[in-house]
Amino acid sequence: MSFINNLNNTDFIVMLIILLAMLYGYFRGFIREFLSIFSIFFSGYLSVYSYPNISLFIKRFIEMGIITDVISLSVLFFFIYSSFGILIKVIV
Repeated sequence: MSFINNLNNTDFIVMLIILLAMLYGYFRGFIREFLSIFSIFFSGYLSVYSYPNISLFIKRFIEMGIITDVISLSVLFFFIYSSFGILIKVIV
């Protein structure tokens, strides 16, 4: 207890600033990670929902059905996930 008795107001202010900075960093990291995980699932959902439209466009150039589906799903997922990544960096 003698340690606390030897602290002055400046020490308490510095400790408060450090504590607030730690809390800010903790929550900023949590929010960023939460949004990143959410964007993976949301990108997957949107890709699965929207890939048939893109697949019809790609079938004009590649006539193999399964390959066009894989390409359209992959390109769509990458585009949506990248867009969310940029948006997360801007927001957080």
